[in-house]
Amino acid sequence: MPERVIPTKTAVALAAQYSPATTIPIFMDEDAERGGMDQRQYRDMVVQTNMGAIDARYADFRAQLSSEGRGSSFGFDVAVLGLTTGAAIAKKMIASRLSAAAALFAGTKFAVDKNLYFEKTLPAIVAAMDTARLKVKTRIAENLKKSAADYPLQTAFSDLSDLEITPSIDVAVGEVVAAASSTRSEAEKTYNLAKEACSTGEDRVAGNSRIFRFAKGLASANKRTELDGLATIAGVKDVTGTPADVLQRIRDRLVSDICSNKELDAIIAAAKAEPWGSTI
Repeated sequence: MPERVIPTKTAVALAAQYSPATTIPIFMDEDAERGGMDQRQYRDMVVQTNMGAIDARYADFRAQLSSEGRGSSFGFDVAVLGLTTGAAIAKKMIASRLSAAAALFAGTKFAVDKNLYFEKTLPAIVAAMDTARLKVKTRIAENLKKSAADYPLQTAFSDLSDLEITPSIDVAVGEVVAAASSTRSEAEKTYNLAKEACSTGEDRVAGNSRIFRFAKGLASANKRTELDGLATIAGVKDVTGTPADVLQRIRDRLVSDICSNKELDAIIAAAKAEPWGSTI
């Protein structure tokens, strides 16, 4: 990474001059004690100084993560191969020692392989930590728009503490796992719909598209009563949730349960009979 213009030690040393114990009493005092700055200006200066130090330390942490997991197992592969080959042709006592050494190298190689695996997952982990930090930084940025009375320095230091402890590998791994689980759930749902979809040979694309386009128009226009009415006509049992939820249930119903053009035509006819359904 590029060499820093302001080294981390410098940023941290500067922030140390603006600790809670030092700055909160000054924040509560007269403007003269704050070098002529009002409370809001002083608060913003203290927060930005501390954020700079926190960001610098986080950058160092990321760099350390990136470097610690690097390495190659090639040398260990060669060592294990050489030792086990030697054991095959050596005398009994020497062979046992060589085999023991080979096992030791193999165990070390396993540790390196774990590091290499971690290195491959590192971008996702770092992205999760970056995202968590951005959420806190966004909260701080929004709060800094408030007056000093509505967002005092004491509260700002609480948010700075959150920013400092947010980039945790354990928390980031949890976020990655949660995202992967959500993606898997969606994939399973899509698979189940495909598996349960009608197997009829009839071409139902035109009828399905006609109903779904109409439903999508109702959802986009936020015509909830009409959308719920169409969903009920289509046989959807649950019309709770957002318009997007109801639209998805209509789609699922059309794909997996309505298996003939006769059924589709009946839905279209019933919708056209409603005051809101003439344009379907």
